[in-house]
Amino acid sequence: NASEPLLASFYRFHVYYTTRCILVELKDALQGDTAFSWYDNTYDARAHARLCNEFGVKQNSDWRQKLDHGCQGFGARL
Repeated sequence: NASEPLLASFYRFHVYYTTRCILVELKDALQGDTAFSWYDNTYDARAHARLCNEFGVKQNSDWRQKLDHGCQGFGARL
């Protein structure tokens, strides 16, 4: 919600870059790769444990998007 277009662009880039770095560290297939699967991707378990410890998150956290309120996870239906 940055009011300045340059600042908003910087935030978007930062989120995109950080997400890509984490996925590369996990050795996970990226969307668009031939090995990518929406439902079954392999990853480096040691890298996952290292990242969870770095960010203080439980290793068995469920990262999947929750489909709630009938809006496929995009908030409450009005």
